[in-house]
Amino acid sequence: MPFETHPLKLEDLNESFLVGEKAFHAHNRLVYTGILSDASRAVLVKSREPDFPEPENVKNFKVLNEKGEIIAGSRWSIQKQDEEITISVEDAVNKRIKSEITEMRHELARSLYTIFAQGKRDILGVYADSEAQAPSTSDSTVETKKILKFPPRIELDVLYVHPDYQRKGIASDLLKWGFEKSEQLGLPIYLEATAEGRPVYERYGFETVRVERFDARPFGVDEEVEYAFMIRPAPKKAGDGEN
Repeated sequence: MPFETHPLKLEDLNESFLVGEKAFHAHNRLVYTGILSDASRAVLVKSREPDFPEPENVKNFKVLNEKGEIIAGSRWSIQKQDEEITISVEDAVNKRIKSEITEMRHELARSLYTIFAQGKRDILGVYADSEAQAPSTSDSTVETKKILKFPPRIELDVLYVHPDYQRKGIASDLLKWGFEKSEQLGLPIYLEATAEGRPVYERYGFETVRVERFDARPFGVDEEVEYAFMIRPAPKKAGDGEN
C-alpha cells in the first residue's frame, strides 16, 4: 500500500487533529470528558496556526494514503543554540490550558502538564552560573543570577499514526527526517512518550531517562498511566571513544 510523506500545510490542520485524536485516544480520554466539539477543535487548530508559514526551526509533516487522506503526521523543532528559559513552570502550563475547550478536565490537565514541564527542566535544564564561587573573605558576598537554559537539541514534539495504519512502518518513515538532522547537526533528540509509544522509540535508539506515573483518580478518572521522557543521544563524532 503506497504512502506518501509531504509537508503539512495550514489547510491540513483540522484533518490532522482528527487523526491525532484517534491516535491518542487513551491519552485524550484522560484530558477530555469526551470527543471534542468542532468549536473546541477550532481552538486547538488556531493554536497551531503560528507554525504556518513555518519558522526556520520547525518542520511539520503529513503522511497520505492512496486516497490522499492524512493518516499520520509529526512536528519537529530544532534548537541550534542554548535556549534561555524565561517563564516559570506555572506559566508554561497555563499556555497549554485552553479554558475555551469545555471538554477539557482543566485541573487534571494542569497537573499532568506540570509533570511534563517540570520533568523537561529537570532533564534538560542547566544553570549558566551554577559553578560561580563566593569569595573566601567572610565579609564579602557575591550575588549570582542563575539562568536556566536548555542545550542545543532536536525535539520530536508529536508523532501520530491512525490506529488502522499502525505497524506498517509509517512511524519509522516519519522518524527518518529527525535522525538525518541529528546526524547532520550532531544534536540529541528529546521527546515525551506514552506507554504505548515508548517501545517504538526504544527500537530506534531512544533511551528512557525518566518514567512518571500519573494517577488520575483524584480527578475522577479511574486510571493510572505512565509517560516516558526519552533521549536519543547525539551521534558520536569520528574519533570519539578512541585513545
